[in-house]
Amino acid sequence: MTDIEELVRATLADRADDAPTPERLADSVRKRRHRSRRTRQALAVVAVAAATAAAVVIPLTMTGSPKTEHDAVTAPPVKAFKDQVIGFHGIELTVPATWKMNDLTCATPTSDTVIRDTGGTTLCLIARPPRVNSVELLDNPRDWLKQMKHVSTVTNDHGVSLRRGTVVGQGTAVVVPSVGVLALVRTTTPALADRIINSIDITNIDSTGCKMQERQLDPPSELQLRRGPFVPHVIDPTATSIAVCHYEHNWLVSSAVATGAELANIVHQANVARTGFVHANPADYLHSLCTDTSSGGEAGSGYVLRAHLASGVTQMLWAHIGSCGPLGITNGQRAGALTLALAKAINAPLHRGFAIPGDLRPGPPP
Repeated sequence: MTDIEELVRATLADRADDAPTPERLADSVRKRRHRSRRTRQALAVVAVAAATAAAVVIPLTMTGSPKTEHDAVTAPPVKAFKDQVIGFHGIELTVPATWKMNDLTCATPTSDTVIRDTGGTTLCLIARPPRVNSVELLDNPRDWLKQMKHVSTVTNDHGVSLRRGTVVGQGTAVVVPSVGVLALVRTTTPALADRIINSIDITNIDSTGCKMQERQLDPPSELQLRRGPFVPHVIDPTATSIAVCHYEHNWLVSSAVATGAELANIVHQANVARTGFVHANPADYLHSLCTDTSSGGEAGSGYVLRAHLASGVTQMLWAHIGSCGPLGITNGQRAGALTLALAKAINAPLHRGFAIPGDLRPGPPP
């Protein structure tokens, strides 16, 4: 017999005298049931207290000594407000990511939107919907300064000097004198207007990789004169994205990065276009249109496309859509003639309208 067995036997023998007699058995059972109920109630209270204590102790354990394993458990970071960066004529500003580009009906915003480089728009009289926010970017601040009221000079969070005021029916007007830009900011809350205005910054290259000023709107002469093997495509089919940069008067007025279906359409339309350029009938437009540097002229206007290839190389392309000069797209060695489908494909990512001549003739203009 083991020591444990001997101890059990001795304990039972000591308690034998405490066992109830038959007549005391019922009373004993009743007392035990009553005591069992009280015990359960007491245990229930202990359980609640223990749970409460655990609720207090656990957070303290998680934020306790830096030597514990709980250091890795931290509160989730607060989600940052998502913005999109918009470039125009030497400036960048940020607006909420949900805003659209040039979402207009008859030149009137129909949802929260940025308005820039709209191209042709149909004018008609419709009411602006309530609670719609918009920022309109223009390059003619001098025309608006006369209409601005309560004008003051302020410096925003980026250190940019601004002329800020109001224009009746247009909300807050902000002029950036250093680059000649006007922003008309109409928002439903003053806080949102302040946040957009404080985001204005001066830059040489926008978030899409487009230069703010571009003098090279045609292929460099050394590229045009270079001779080499036959180039099978205008745009390399391995392009993974294309930055489309549109310039007027050599300033960036709109930009976008084309991917997915928009990318595929640009590549397809450029590569199926007839080789070479086309031109408009010179009798259909005034020669001054091509030399005029004021608003409405085509001098200094054009598109630069930066195709990012799967190999990591960037292919440069130049396009002209309008009435003046050779019309189409080229990589400097092979050109694709302008077509309506090609013009749509290039302008679709920019959300802008455009115009092309109805009579397009083969080759560059005479």
